[in-house]
Amino acid sequence: MLRSLSLARRLAPLARSFAKESTGIVGLHVEPEGVALLAALSSKLLRQAAEQLPATAQYRRTVETVYSARLAACEAPGATVESVEAAVGLGQIEELIRVARDELRLLPKMAGASPRLPLEPARVLRLGVGFVSAGDALAPALAGGSAAAEA
Repeated sequence: MLRSLSLARRLAPLARSFAKESTGIVGLHVEPEGVALLAALSSKLLRQAAEQLPATAQYRRTVETVYSARLAACEAPGATVESVEAAVGLGQIEELIRVARDELRLLPKMAGASPRLPLEPARVLRLGVGFVSAGDALAPALAGGSAAAEA
């Protein structure tokens, strides 16, 4: 019994080194070089964000924070699929790769859309008593009252 337990412990790393057969997600196939691919996509995203977005843009800062952490997990000594998935904590590496590819398609759109510009001032509505913001106009209706009753 003790001998078989010892053998099982020695073979455990070998068993983990075999590639998984399925992600268990329809349409999402196993990526045999997941760590390397995620590292490459993360590097590309970081480079494109630096080139296309101003340093003050919140979207750029978010992309840099997220993908710097993912790149660090991929470049850690002895990084494996399991260690990257555990470090990121957001699912399987194939899902992370899909998200990174989607982000690569989104980044140029965000750069062109100027989401970093200030928002327009809130619109105001006239409700008989005076001017109120659109959000204030909805509050009495949701509470079951009227704007005039509260004034």
